Amino acid sequence: MKAFILSLSTYAVLATTSFAQNNTVTLSQIGTSQNASVNQIGSKLTATVSQEGNDQLATISQKGFGYSEAIISQGQNAAYNQATITQVSGGTGGSYGVIRQVSASDNKAIITQNVSTGGGDNFATITQGSVSGVVLAGPASAVSTNNQTTIYIDGSNNRSRILQVGDNNSMTTSQYGEGNLIKGVLGNPAGTNAEEATQLGEANSLTIIQSSPLGSSFGTNTVNVYQSGISNVSTVNQSNQ
Repeated sequence: MKAFILSLSTYAVLATTSFAQNNTVTLSQIGTSQNASVNQIGSKLTATVSQEGNDQLATISQKGFGYSEAIISQGQNAAYNQATITQVSGGTGGSYGVIRQVSASDNKAIITQNVSTGGGDNFATITQGSVSGVVLAGPASAVSTNNQTTIYIDGSNNRSRILQVGDNNSMTTSQYGEGNLIKGVLGNPAGTNAEEATQLGEANSLTIIQSSPLGSSFGTNTVNVYQSGISNVSTVNQSNQ
């Protein structure tokens, strides 16, 4: 087993690569304009990145067999951060990817799973933002704006869970396969329903695409969506090919 635990501060650039089985990487950064990059190859991979401050960049790339876990948390009251998780998993077990960006604005969160294998049973969760009176963390008066969420999953029996709070945010989720599901974030944050992918605020946009190449006889894709506010737009496209 290999384990890395690092803590760095202002103006840091950190990259680490690990191979083989039972790899665990834990990174913590506090400051401004930092870059954390984790690349793992093998099986039973786990990576956690925590960043506090503005202009942060965090990237986790995992490729292996069996269960993989990647978590990125970018701190409260921060702006212009970007988090990216890419997971390619063969065999059984799937991947677990989580990005949290709370009480923050102008951030981007991207999760891509199973881009080149026929695996499945993946789980992707993105939580972003806050708005006056409905906060995930930080001051009750904080309003998050201009955040972007993107999830792309290829495979079967996958789960996407999404919560965006604030104004002028965008959410795009694409699932290609059978038996996939899009719902809300677990744990009832901000009083939301875990059964519904949720946007709270104004002038938000939501786009969901589900495509089933083998048809519904191999599994039904399901979308549950809730938007609350004014001037919001949602588009849902489901197809069997």
